Amino acid sequence: MTGFIFGEPLHYLVHEADGEKVAHCLDMDLVASGVTAGEATERLNDVVRFQVNYALKNGTQASLRSKAPARYWEMFSEASEKNTKSYRLQLHRDLAPVSVEECHLTYLVAEVFGFADEHELVAA
Repeated sequence: MTGFIFGEPLHYLVHEADGEKVAHCLDMDLVASGVTAGEATERLNDVVRFQVNYALKNGTQASLRSKAPARYWEMFSEASEKNTKSYRLQLHRDLAPVSVEECHLTYLVAEVFGFADEHELVAA
């Protein structure tokens, strides 16, 4: 058995809005918030897992590519010049189209306000 990786890395932009940290998956235009960047990112991971699981089980994979507006991509590009980190997001291995030991997405995080290393995630 081997690992299965879904396509290219996702892009997470983490920024501040209305006093909260906001994590935005730009590739799927999904958003979550939290008190810390880590909390917002973990909540977004849960939303992304749910969306991927739902799309693959229901044959609606096209719904996984609903891109965020261009201004957020520009923010990501600018922030990624200073700091980008790569992480793995574990998915249920039954989602892979072949037998695997592990199934995951890779995502890149760029923060607008400086990264505090509060993630408890496995670096890719």
